[in-house]
Amino acid sequence: MPKTSKREEEHRQNGSVDHTQHVSNDHWYGHDAPDDKRFHVDHPFQHGHFEHFGPSYRYSVARIDRDHHRFWFPGGFYFQIADWDWPLAADWCWDCGDDFIVYEDPDHIGWYLLYNIHTGVYVHLTYLGLLLDAASGARAEPATPAEMPSWLLPNAAPQFAFTPPSPLS
Repeated sequence: MPKTSKREEEHRQNGSVDHTQHVSNDHWYGHDAPDDKRFHVDHPFQHGHFEHFGPSYRYSVARIDRDHHRFWFPGGFYFQIADWDWPLAADWCWDCGDDFIVYEDPDHIGWYLLYNIHTGVYVHLTYLGLLLDAASGARAEPATPAEMPSWLLPNAAPQFAFTPPSPLS
C-alpha cells in the first residue's frame, strides 16, 4: 500500500473515476495521508495488538452493533469502525460468511483496515481487544447464535469485562 499525501483515485478505461477507498488489481486506492489528524491515537494498541491479519486470515462476523459501529469475530475479538468510514460499511452483508480480511494500516499507527472481499472496499478500524464473558471471565467463543451468551446476541446490551482507563491528566 503506497504512502501518499493525496488520496489516489482510480481512473478507469471507460473514463469514470472511482473516488472511494478500495482495492482494484492489487492496488490500494483512496488511502488517507499519513499525517491526517483523524488517525492520531494517543495510546496506540491500548487494548493489545491484533496479530492475525493479512490475506491468509479470512473472517466471518459473529455480531455487529450498527449503532456503535462495532463488530465481533468468533473468539471474542472485537473492533470499532471509524465513524467517518461507517457509511462505506453500513450496508455490507455482515453475516455472509468468511468475507473479511484485516490488515495492519501501514500509514496510521494503531489502526487496522477491514477489507470486504466482495465489494473491494476497505474501512479503518481500531482493535478493542477480547470480549470476555462478564459472568465467568472466560473468553467468549460465539460460534453460532445458539451458542452465544445472551449478552452477545443482536439487540442485547453489551456487557464488558473491563473498566475503561481513566483519562490521562
